[in-house]
Amino acid sequence: MILEFAGLPRTVRAGGSDRVSQAEVIMRFLVVVILVLLLAFVWWPRHAPPPVEETFIGDQIKPLRKAQQFQQSDYNTGLDEHRQRMDAQEAGDGG
Repeated sequence: MILEFAGLPRTVRAGGSDRVSQAEVIMRFLVVVILVLLLAFVWWPRHAPPPVEETFIGDQIKPLRKAQQFQQSDYNTGLDEHRQRMDAQEAGDGG
């Protein structure tokens, strides 16, 4: 057997028989299959997910991206500066 080939001592069963039962063969097979599946899972190449715009929800994301760009644009920065100037003028006139 494999154990003898590897230099490991053989175990003798209680009945004195050294035959391997069918249940043990099945269990060894299942252990080998589980190990192979785990190794395949660990070493399987992982692909990056596609961008959201390329998925089924991409058409709904486009308006959100445009709104986000508009929000980050110079237009809003200009509005904020204008509001600050107006607040400074009101504070200066009121005092």
